[in-house]
Amino acid sequence: MPMLEAVLFDMDGLLFDTERLYLKHWKKASKEAGIDFSEDLFFRCVGTNTRDTKKIIFDALGEDFPFDQFEQKTSQAVIDEIKANGPPLKKGVHSILTFLKEQNIKMALATSTGKEMAKWMVEKAGLELYFDAYAFGSEVKQGKPHPDIFLLAAKNLGVDAENCLVLEDSNFGLQAGQSAGMKTLFIKDLVDPPMEVLAKVWNSASDLLEARDLIKELL
Repeated sequence: MPMLEAVLFDMDGLLFDTERLYLKHWKKASKEAGIDFSEDLFFRCVGTNTRDTKKIIFDALGEDFPFDQFEQKTSQAVIDEIKANGPPLKKGVHSILTFLKEQNIKMALATSTGKEMAKWMVEKAGLELYFDAYAFGSEVKQGKPHPDIFLLAAKNLGVDAENCLVLEDSNFGLQAGQSAGMKTLFIKDLVDPPMEVLAKVWNSASDLLEARDLIKELL
């Protein structure tokens, strides 16, 4: 069995409880605009970059939908809430990051979120010293569920894909990790992936504390 050298982390919905913030503000903005924006449509966008989110929404609501203004408004509302209250850390974040650092396991953040926003979030939460490398959605041609972002993260770490473990909460993120030839660990958040995706994960956890204990099996 390949040895574990690196853990690759998604960000939204995994390290930060931001998916719920985005959902809240998408709902608010759509209500104010008189637009029927369902939770199901939001969930289909989870894990995707802005370009792919735009395509999903255009396919569902038509290209007349004012996506750029809508996305800017909701993103700013999320930023304002984080500035006021701090980044909403998920349970067990510091515990799992500290544990992996103590075990000399390399760590990378691989997120569909833009570089500026992601770095700001990580630094505001005081997590930047944990990560050895980053990969952002804007740096790859194809976002999740394609493997590009995780392959870039592994490359930036100098680690082979087979020696990486991907921690993900989303359907598209898990598919991306699996397509990259990496072990995947599903961490439950807002919505569960399809059974055919879950069938291929190495393991599943209810939170990052449970994930930390599961990772001990690979060391």
